[in-house]
Amino acid sequence: MINDGLIGRLTCKHSTEEAYTKAVTTLFKSLDRIEEELQKSSTPYLLSSPHVTEADIRLYTTAVRFDPVYVQHFKCNIRDIRSGYPLIHKWMRHLYWVSFCSFLFYSFYII
Repeated sequence: MINDGLIGRLTCKHSTEEAYTKAVTTLFKSLDRIEEELQKSSTPYLLSSPHVTEADIRLYTTAVRFDPVYVQHFKCNIRDIRSGYPLIHKWMRHLYWVSFCSFLFYSFYII
């Protein structure tokens, strides 16, 4: 639900206060659910996968922008990832340093 049109509803200029409140509430319920799933996970990835999945990559692209963009500009400031969701924050750091590090280095080296 995080990437599924929710961000569009948050940024719509013609959105009503009720629609905005509903979208923000849904967003944070989804983040709470992901935090719970990571707590149950036996691996550092979503879905208890032994490797990075499409779900990890799709969520990462939004999560990495959450604190600097959605919290600051769209006032989705109930909690931020860094201090309000410690397991999501740990998951993001792991993806950045372990899973994506070699890919980013290789891409940079080629260019």
